[in-house]
Amino acid sequence: MATRMAHKRQTPDAFLTARQSKLGDLKAIRKPKASYWADFLAKASPNNISTAKQLVTPRKTPRFPSLPDASDPVTLNKVQIDHFFPSKRTLPC
Repeated sequence: MATRMAHKRQTPDAFLTARQSKLGDLKAIRKPKASYWADFLAKASPNNISTAKQLVTPRKTPRFPSLPDASDPVTLNKVQIDHFFPSKRTLPC
């Protein structure tokens, strides 16, 4: 709501207030989150350890598929265009 008011008023003080409000909200979320995680690890059983490890480790698979023929932006563009917009085949008469 503070951000909305800052955009209405368009003053530096309003934007500063909105930023401080946002940072306060983030800090208010960060503390309970850290507390919950510490409590979870303190009560961890052998079954929960694997869950905790899974939550902490980064993804192994990339989010986007790799294109084998695309090594630079120009060929990437061409490969994508050819894939999504294949050329029309002429039908024999």
